[in-house]
Amino acid sequence: MAITKIHPIRADVQKAVDYICNPDKTNGELFVSSFACSPKMAGVEFDMNLLQGSRKGSNKAFHLIQSFAPGEVDAETAHKIGVELADKLLKGNHSYVVTTHVDTTSVHNHILFCSADNFTHKKFVCNKKTYKHIRTLSDRLCREYGLSVIENPGRNTGLSYEDWIAEGHDAPLREKIRRDIRECIKLAYSYEDFIRLMRERDYEVKGEVLPDGSTKVAKYIRFRASGYEQFVRGCYRSLGKGFTREEIAAAIELQNKIRQGTTVIQVKSAEDVVKRSAPNVTLIDTSAPKFKGAPGLTKWAETQNLKTAAHAFAVGGSVPELQAKMDALKKEMDDIRDKVLLNDKRLKNNKTLAVYVRNYEENRKYGLGYRKAKDQDRYYRINESRIMLFDAAKKSIREMGIDPDSVTYSMVTDRIEELEAEKTGLDKEYGQKLKEYKEMEKQMSVMTQYIEKQGIQTRETAKSEKKRAEQER
Repeated sequence: MAITKIHPIRADVQKAVDYICNPDKTNGELFVSSFACSPKMAGVEFDMNLLQGSRKGSNKAFHLIQSFAPGEVDAETAHKIGVELADKLLKGNHSYVVTTHVDTTSVHNHILFCSADNFTHKKFVCNKKTYKHIRTLSDRLCREYGLSVIENPGRNTGLSYEDWIAEGHDAPLREKIRRDIRECIKLAYSYEDFIRLMRERDYEVKGEVLPDGSTKVAKYIRFRASGYEQFVRGCYRSLGKGFTREEIAAAIELQNKIRQGTTVIQVKSAEDVVKRSAPNVTLIDTSAPKFKGAPGLTKWAETQNLKTAAHAFAVGGSVPELQAKMDALKKEMDDIRDKVLLNDKRLKNNKTLAVYVRNYEENRKYGLGYRKAKDQDRYYRINESRIMLFDAAKKSIREMGIDPDSVTYSMVTDRIEELEAEKTGLDKEYGQKLKEYKEMEKQMSVMTQYIEKQGIQTRETAKSEKKRAEQER
């Protein structure tokens, strides 16, 4: 379980960076990671990036805290989750520093990132929608790592008054009336039969006459249970959906059609099934209590099961054939996933390189000017931040195995555009494959359920025939 909170930094960014990178809190800076910046110079680098864009807004950076339940996760795993959260949230467009503090009973991450985008220089927008997105990403990562998640977080906004009444929270009387109406609908063969059954249960019923346009009738049907003084209207505000005169009559009429078997849709051919989607993704359990003593409802459910199974077999073939298709599709998805991961790694490396190359190019004249200056001390005091950025960028580019003078900012940004286009294509392809795989899983579930059910029915039939044969002897 992880709790997240975020707040802006408007004052000294480096002071906040120094706090989160404290060696006493990060196990000697073992759990410190950064992207497109150096933790020791993050404040200067953030300030330089902010100068490139709009001066609007006072937010220099944002400080995101991700705190885990005590004893639920070790520091190494927590740090991995923090880095992945920063990558998924910022998508390689904002420089950040991630640290994990281990000096308290609950391990927690600090993610501090620049408010300005490294490429567009636009400010990061932080609002309720952003925080909800952060919480969703954090929960998703916790699930991936097998950690607990707070289900349905936040304050309950509550139901509307009508829905609150419809769910039976107002009084037990209304729930009793709903229950009795439903039971009488199941037993009735006509609307008049329903009224008779309700009166047999000691209900006083008024306004039961259905409108036919020729005579004036009451607006609502009303029920008064034995032992109560007030009538309860059969309307949405009082009982919820499904309890008006017209809705009760329609429910009884539909039930009669199901009993007679006139609502069953016959499947003509496998081709006809393939053209139309099956109504159920799983088979209906006809052993449920509501099917006992209801042959019409049982017949309807069995027909729906046959229709659903026919669709699955028509599309998937046999179980071994469908399993082979699923295995092949899973392999394709794994291959695409590997390409996506490789693309993400290359994209992240190039976005990091882009920031360093830009800093190198923009501050190169200050680095060279310092070497040629007659009074180097004075020159350094005037241009200290620029010279530090140049030296840090030069060092970082060389650590990546690249000659700083062999690469330009435009070269790197062009490569980033290529990788992002490739990523878009891979994500789209993976999404299509995943959709196909989920459909196959549904088909497999229906097929295995149907085969298992047929096997049970065959065994039960064989037992009953054997028992009847023994009795005849």
